[in-house]
Amino acid sequence: MITGSDPRHREEFLNKIILHINNGVTLIQLRAKELDKIEYTVLAKYVIDIGRKHHAKIILNSDIEIAEKLDSDGVHLSSKILMKCNKRPLTKTKIIAAACHNLKQLKHAEKIGVDIVTLSPVCRTNTHPDATPLGWNLFYELSQSIAIPIYALGGLSERDLDVALSYRAHGIASISSLWCKQYK
Repeated sequence: MITGSDPRHREEFLNKIILHINNGVTLIQLRAKELDKIEYTVLAKYVIDIGRKHHAKIILNSDIEIAEKLDSDGVHLSSKILMKCNKRPLTKTKIIAAACHNLKQLKHAEKIGVDIVTLSPVCRTNTHPDATPLGWNLFYELSQSIAIPIYALGGLSERDLDVALSYRAHGIASISSLWCKQYK
């Protein structure tokens, strides 16, 4: 799951992470683009501690240096950072995820040893309203080009999981629909 909402409301944000973990979420990408590096590092320490306490993996968004410094479970590389990497940026004991949007990025992710990728946007999305959606047919075509797990991202919710799986996705990733999920 990718975190959403405003992390500056720290207590509410951290409680939401605990709620998701208690309801079966085992991998969380800490996305907090609203924060500067110092604020992000402080928040990441709290989230990593929660992950360790509750047996969930925490990967940090885009910052390899902070991921190493805090000994997170891994890092999620933006497509821009991915393309600057000539090799796997962390050891094989860490999870490396990457955001991909085209064939060149997918091939590069595989070449440097990325563990999982998101391929997006599949559909229209509120987080990137100007991006042209791939659609499911192009998603399927691109997914056949590499052997690592690909998660469909962009305008998707749990209702899209069966469709995503039928187009060779390993699963779906989402910010708004999964982060905002209400548990019974």
